[in-house]
Amino acid sequence: MVFSSSECITMLAVQTAESVLIVTFNFVTILAFIKRRFLRQQSMYLVVNLAVADMLVGGFSEPLTAFFEIRKWCNTWNGTQGLAVRWFRVVFPITSLINLAAISVERAHATLRPFKHRVVTKRFYKVVVVACWSTAVLLAVIFVTIPHINEAGKSDYFYLWNSFNVCSLLVICVSYALLAAKIYCGRHPQQHGAFRRETKLTKTLLLVTILSLLMWLPYVITTFLYFGTDVFSSLSWLTNRRLNFVGIVFYYANSLVNPILYASKMPDFRRALISLFPPRFQLRGHVLPVNRQLPVQHNQVHQLSS
Repeated sequence: MVFSSSECITMLAVQTAESVLIVTFNFVTILAFIKRRFLRQQSMYLVVNLAVADMLVGGFSEPLTAFFEIRKWCNTWNGTQGLAVRWFRVVFPITSLINLAAISVERAHATLRPFKHRVVTKRFYKVVVVACWSTAVLLAVIFVTIPHINEAGKSDYFYLWNSFNVCSLLVICVSYALLAAKIYCGRHPQQHGAFRRETKLTKTLLLVTILSLLMWLPYVITTFLYFGTDVFSSLSWLTNRRLNFVGIVFYYANSLVNPILYASKMPDFRRALISLFPPRFQLRGHVLPVNRQLPVQHNQVHQLSS
C-alpha cells in the first residue's frame, strides 16, 4: 500500500517550499547580524551559529528527507541510504538542538552571574561554537552507524535519539527555569541599561526556544509512541506515515520560526534587516536619510544671534 500520486506531489511541494523558506530566512538573518555592528556583540555569536545550523537544515537535511522518504512512501525508490546521506540528514538538526541548549545555559549564566559574564571573552564563545559542532558530528556518526532495528526487533536508534532529546530538553528547561526565577522573582537594585538589554535579549531567546521546542515535540512524541509503545499498532500503514509526515514538517519548522521572532522582537535586528533591501523597497519611516537635520525654530535663531 502506497500513497496516491496527488498526496506524493503535495508532500513533496510542502517540504520543498519549507526548505526554501528556511534557507532564505536564515541566510537573510545571518546577513543582518553581520551588517549591524550592535548585533555582532559576542552574546549573539550563538544566535548566529543557530541561524547557520538552521540554514543547513533547510539546505540539506529536509531535502534529503523529502527525496528519500517520500519516494519510498510513494513506491518510486526501494534502495538503501548510504551512511553519508543519513549523516547529512541528522547532523544539522542535532547541531540546532545542541545550540538551543547552549544558548539557554549562556543566558542563565548572563542572568545569574552578570558580573562574571561581562569578562567572558570572544574566544570562549568560539570554543563553545566549535564544541557544539564537534558534539553534533560525533553524535551523528553514532546515530548513523547503529542499526535502526536490532535482532530483538527493538529500535536502538530511536531509543538513543529520544534519550538525546530528553537530555537537551532537561538542560533547556532547567536553565530557563533558573533565569526566569531570577528575572521575575529576584531583586534588581540597579536597573542600568546593560542589564535591561540582557534581560530583553534573554526573554526574546526564551520565546525562540519555546516555539522551537513546540515545533520539535510532535515528531519526538510520535516517534516515541511509534517505536516505544503499541499506541499506533492498530492504525493502518498510511495513517502512520501521514502522522509521521506531519511530525516531520513541524520538526523542520523549528528552523523557520527563529528569524520571524528576531524581526518581531528585536528592533535592531529589524532595522538591520530592512537596510538590506534597496531604498525604494524600504518602508517609509523605518530608515532615516543620512545627515538629516531638524529645522531650527525662529526663536532658537534669535537666541543664537544674541
